[in-house]
Amino acid sequence: MNAAKSARPLRQHLVRAAVLELCAAVRVDGELADRALERLIRREKNLFSAERRAIGEDLFHLLRRERFLDFALGLDPARATSLKPLFDARYAALRCLNGAEVSRVIAEHACDESLARRLVNLRRDVPADLPGDRRVALTGSFPDHLARRLIDEMGEADALGFAESSQQRAPLTLRANTLRATRDQLRKALNREGIDTSPTPVAPDGLTAHGHPRLTATRAFEDGLFEIQDEGSQLLALLVDAKPGERVVDTCAGAGGKTLSLAAQMQGQGTLLAFDVQASRLQKLVQRARRAAVHTIQTRVIPAQFDARRDAAKLRAKCDRVLIDAPCSGLGVLRRTPDARYRLSETTFDEFAERQLAILQSHCELTRPGGRLVYATCSVARAENESVVERFLAARPDFELVDAAQALPTAARAMVRDGFFAPLPHRHGCDGFFAALLTRR
Repeated sequence: MNAAKSARPLRQHLVRAAVLELCAAVRVDGELADRALERLIRREKNLFSAERRAIGEDLFHLLRRERFLDFALGLDPARATSLKPLFDARYAALRCLNGAEVSRVIAEHACDESLARRLVNLRRDVPADLPGDRRVALTGSFPDHLARRLIDEMGEADALGFAESSQQRAPLTLRANTLRATRDQLRKALNREGIDTSPTPVAPDGLTAHGHPRLTATRAFEDGLFEIQDEGSQLLALLVDAKPGERVVDTCAGAGGKTLSLAAQMQGQGTLLAFDVQASRLQKLVQRARRAAVHTIQTRVIPAQFDARRDAAKLRAKCDRVLIDAPCSGLGVLRRTPDARYRLSETTFDEFAERQLAILQSHCELTRPGGRLVYATCSVARAENESVVERFLAARPDFELVDAAQALPTAARAMVRDGFFAPLPHRHGCDGFFAALLTRR
């Protein structure tokens, strides 16, 4: 029955209605795109699998290209009297840019004469003669302040490359759970299930899946042979270099992707603590750890205003490795969360920086003398990264910066800039991350 549903032609009117509903939920009501999509899929049980896939892909593509679509149509959203026709016009333009027959789109969207004419004469590229900040903003569908910030910090060429990468679908990358299988064994197991993969170019335990299959429906996933994890995230976890028998803390563990990487590094030996302010996130980690056959992780819900002297006195200055994967703007993972760009204001980065510095100053106390501290974000903004580390080191002379290249595979050293781990999507293929490797004197 499911195979028959997948083979049927898309009911475009249902796809269109769902996409427009989700656009309103995300752009008007402020709902997170992935959660809005999940809610709709649970509700609309009559949708074919191909229709569910099309709805998700079209929604995310619309969010990635919103500003360019307005430009391509010659529309000024500030002058729109109603949002639904604006969303529908963007969707019609997106379908045309993706190769759909213009006359068919005009008919299916019941376009008026003005919109039909715009679709026929649709602009397909950002003109090369526009000012640099305008080109970056339109290419990435970024707000103007973000385009200017990227150019100031990266230079125009890298800012444009980053903008272009934010329009692409992120690769589907996984990490072999070496507690249960090697990368080669995992690759063979997935191949038996009809899934084609290739080794990641840098991360030693990573595979990239081709064709975006449903990895979570595989027997290999049920058996805990792998975790879905971006290659950059895998490399970041390697900076911690957790050893068997050590005491290691992941202080902003979330759902535990990097925590599970650390567990594999420790080979199931030692003490691995996962802290987070949200119990629901740690519960997901517990479930993932059970599937991965990891039994060494101890979870702890901590207060938002964590103080090691008060909340973890027995661990203070006694941990061999401490990972602080700090809350951030998410600027480095926009291709995975395209709606995040619309939540970035001019003050976002500085606001996060103050919070990040406070977290770094409080959680660093867990590190023992001679121990290793890794401060990380999934942002590429200097305010959240280098600036936070510089301010921290100025106040804490008992910590010093170590060149991240020393702790990474040789092939990953191109991702190191000024001693910091700082991969960029358009240069290195993985998500945008930042990490500083510190030691306590």
